Amino acid sequence: MFLRFFLVESQHANTRGGVVKSMMKALVVAALVALSTLKAAGQVPESPNLMNDAQANAQEWERLKFVLPSEYKNFHPRNVTFLTTQIGWISAYGYDTSNTLFQHVLKSSDGGDSWRVIADNAQAAFALDTSHFWAACGDKLLTSSTGGVLWDALTLDMRVDQLYFADSIHGIALRSDNNTCRSTSDGGVSWQDGDTNVYLAGLSPSRNLGISFPHWRTGWLVSEASPFATDNGMIAHTTTAGRSWTYQKIYANYQMPMLYSVSFSDSSHGYAAGPGNLLRTSNGGKDWSKTSLPIRGYSIAGDYRDGLFVTGWNGQICFTSDGGASWRFFETGYDVNYSSISLDKTQGYVIIFGKSNSAENILLRRKLHTLTRYHAPETMHAHTIRDLEVAPNPVRSAFSVSFSSRAGLDVEISIYSILGLEVFRGYRRVQYDGFNQWHFGNLMHWKLANGVYFLQLKTAESLHTVGIWYDR
Repeated sequence: MFLRFFLVESQHANTRGGVVKSMMKALVVAALVALSTLKAAGQVPESPNLMNDAQANAQEWERLKFVLPSEYKNFHPRNVTFLTTQIGWISAYGYDTSNTLFQHVLKSSDGGDSWRVIADNAQAAFALDTSHFWAACGDKLLTSSTGGVLWDALTLDMRVDQLYFADSIHGIALRSDNNTCRSTSDGGVSWQDGDTNVYLAGLSPSRNLGISFPHWRTGWLVSEASPFATDNGMIAHTTTAGRSWTYQKIYANYQMPMLYSVSFSDSSHGYAAGPGNLLRTSNGGKDWSKTSLPIRGYSIAGDYRDGLFVTGWNGQICFTSDGGASWRFFETGYDVNYSSISLDKTQGYVIIFGKSNSAENILLRRKLHTLTRYHAPETMHAHTIRDLEVAPNPVRSAFSVSFSSRAGLDVEISIYSILGLEVFRGYRRVQYDGFNQWHFGNLMHWKLANGVYFLQLKTAESLHTVGIWYDR
């Protein structure tokens, strides 16, 4: 069991001393009794890095109907992506009731309850947003700027196994049998050959490669296969919009764990995930750090600022807000390998898809703030702080303070001993709407004694306090 301390909030604090002292007296006995009981029982872990959230139960997930065309006999999605909570698209293949192979692009406009075919014979497809779609259909490239309502057909003189567009005009097309990547800068009207090949053995009809372009010139591609060693993966990097590629590494000889997914929020900060491993970089992949990933890592969503979701086996997803140092697990109630995850931060939802062992399609969604304490900005009062939490807790040295708030809010930060003695005071301004995280350095430099402390965030209209246990 992980120790989660009491949270005390006063929305209209008038004086610092009276509020803090009365609060401290009321909580000291409870804190010491709780801590001594947990430590005696061995329930305060020596190396806290895994958190189970008892509040995150399977009943909070909403299952969508996911009604497919009636003629489908079996169904194998390559991609399931939601652009908003209501608009989703799928690139899939399978067999209909007459045992005829189909390759379809499907779209949902009702949150995933029902799906209709918007493109046929599509061996590859990509949706940039709710308007811009592309589908490689034999010798034609279908393009749409109306969300698949109207299409233009362009000549396509190559086989395409995967498409990706960084914006409405810059994109790449991958062909796995000859490791080629071609690029376009006019929305797919014309394509240019690359200056170098990129290893694409991990690309198959049932699995796309992980691709992320935070800028139209700069992108990353990850795979569970490597040109350098068996049972290895790879990270390929381009700064030329896909015309040339180089390989990044964390070990000698370009050895790399197998990877399924990659996500960069800008040209510096990114994650890559695969079986048992999470890689992280803050300098564009010049250096990668590797941490243990307690889940399969089929799909990831999020970023270094708001935190990262990872999907995997056995009906679980997990979330980290500190780069993988600690994880919070969430059960969904279904024994499913979740292959995709989408976030809609505007409406505040997370959406996941997977297939059960009996080939049942499971599409679920849930309010984002119940998983991460992220609140949609429009729901936040200008002077409100929600979901204050310290991690790890107990604290050994460095720690993080996470909460939800509105950008521009000025906050006074204080830390008090259990006797009410102030040991730290500082001031910060909230940078982001929604989830925020502030990092504190090594507490050992503060020369604090072991024991109970109280971290307080004070705004112009509210006071928020959380207890922490410091045990070096």
